[in-house]
Amino acid sequence: MSSLPDQPISLIVEKDGPLVSARVVAAGACACSGHFRIESESGTSNRTANTSSFSNLSDAGRVLSNIRFGGSDDWRVKLIVSIEGRDEYTVVRSSTDG
Repeated sequence: MSSLPDQPISLIVEKDGPLVSARVVAAGACACSGHFRIESESGTSNRTANTSSFSNLSDAGRVLSNIRFGGSDDWRVKLIVSIEGRDEYTVVRSSTDG
């Protein structure tokens, strides 16, 4: 799953049986700083959210956050990224993606 054009942070989601693994990764080098929030939802009652900050992304592929969750065939992961001096952007992956 690719990142948005020119966005230094992306979301990679993999399904392994009943578990979903979501990784927030550096898509490329960026002398920037900011923060992100990753929200996960599985079924109707299992919801989590984690927030983290970053600065000076030097290596593409560097994992900034990793979450695992599961228990339902109906799931959704949302990544909201705020980078200093840029517009906020959102990446969403879900069980309904083709």
